[in-house]
Amino acid sequence: MRNPTCKLANPLKIMPHSTLTIMKIHILSVFIIISCKGFSQQGTLLISAITEHGIIMAADSRGCIYGTGDHATLPLAYYDSACKIFQLKQFIISIGGASGIGQKYYSEIINSFNKIEFQDTSLINTFRAFLNYMDKHYPVALFPERKSNKFLLGGYVNGIPQIMAIDSSRELIRFEGTLTSDSASHRYFETNNAKPQLSIVDLIEQTIYDYAKGEKKEYLVGGPISFVLIKSNNEIVWLKNNFSQNNYREPTEFYKAVEQGRIQMHYLVPDGKKKLFMQVEQ
Repeated sequence: MRNPTCKLANPLKIMPHSTLTIMKIHILSVFIIISCKGFSQQGTLLISAITEHGIIMAADSRGCIYGTGDHATLPLAYYDSACKIFQLKQFIISIGGASGIGQKYYSEIINSFNKIEFQDTSLINTFRAFLNYMDKHYPVALFPERKSNKFLLGGYVNGIPQIMAIDSSRELIRFEGTLTSDSASHRYFETNNAKPQLSIVDLIEQTIYDYAKGEKKEYLVGGPISFVLIKSNNEIVWLKNNFSQNNYREPTEFYKAVEQGRIQMHYLVPDGKKKLFMQVEQ
């Protein structure tokens, strides 16, 4: 595509492409996803985009629960209020794959990391410090579910916007354009980017839904799409669907919220609720 950045007066306002500069898309090809038994965000699609007025980070909100470690089977249930976007020091990180490590969700792990004394203006140094923290407290040898994770990060470094994508095998850093966590989403983005009536928020939202349908991942990817805008001073503004209040420290908190009806679960198999809580008791 032609030019690298989107020029938006208001990222939420529907604006014709005649007032925008068309984005260039850069694709992160990710490895085959495997996730830990039980709760997962296996089908997650993450997208980040650099615009004239800030960096947009987006993620779907669907979380799936499986009855076995075989994620080729139908999930027991899913819910549509999972938070997959977090503040990592002064930056933003979005996470796909396993939603937690061991008995800790990423919200709690990141919260603990944010309390340590480390501080650096570099996006990549901050992420590498986070990886070192993970290696120390949650080594891959003991927590192989870490191999499933893919990350998108964004923020401003010395006034320059940066977005970064990481899976188990590579790092990509961009100072323009767009990154997505699955190369299969490329064609859906291209199709929607050709529609002049769409704003960048609408474009990303439609791309995620088209990807879910086209890749037959409608049980795995969906729900309201969460959007965060990172301003040039690294101020963070939630644009749509802030589910950060749904961050739980560990599975017992999560399942208690399900039991109390604070999380609306959609069951996909007969006696799904019964099977879900039988699994929790095990």
